[in-house]
Amino acid sequence: MLEASLTLLEAGSVCLAFRALYRLAALALTRGARPAPERLSRLVSCIHACALAALGALATAQPALLESAWWRGAASALPLGYLAHDADLIWDEPSLWDPWMLAHHFAFAGLVAAGVKKYPGLAARAFLAELSTPLLHAAWAARRSGADHRHPWGTRALGALLFVTFFYFRAYSLAALAVEAYALGEWLPGILMSGLAALNWYWFARLLRHAARACISAPPAARRKHRRI
Repeated sequence: MLEASLTLLEAGSVCLAFRALYRLAALALTRGARPAPERLSRLVSCIHACALAALGALATAQPALLESAWWRGAASALPLGYLAHDADLIWDEPSLWDPWMLAHHFAFAGLVAAGVKKYPGLAARAFLAELSTPLLHAAWAARRSGADHRHPWGTRALGALLFVTFFYFRAYSLAALAVEAYALGEWLPGILMSGLAALNWYWFARLLRHAARACISAPPAARRKHRRI
């Protein structure tokens, strides 16, 4: 009971820290103008993803860390605090509303709550899924800024790296971890991991569809020429 209370307290502190980071980023980037919630939320998401992926990579490289109190505390408080912050932000900002993302947050929070203490190895490898998150946000920023037209080869290289990391660390790895959990007879983490894998396969299919549309669509100059003809 005391351990659970400490985890909630730590997660609450992390949640407040992410909220403060979001507000500081708003002040620094907008300079008094109207904040851009999506851009700011993606910035905070990148920071969280890098920290969580680092925790997963450290524990994967040094399995002895899985038994340390600091790793388990950080592995519980960091994602739970961020997910609470982001769910609250999505709730407050209608422009960010995404039921699939909320479903992901609840499933991931359940996995952290159920798995970090009892199955830290599974949780650590699941954290590596966040390796694709900065690339995903970088691709979004490239589209929004027009960099995909100014630097097409760089954007294609970024897209290729995103596809590889998203497929391996999210779609494939989460499904494999779900199978491993079922093989161990652990149904709760298996079900939660299956839900996360299904969501990421859905998002991977959307990435493929977007890439296919970009490949088969004619560039703007070609479309203008076609209209003149």
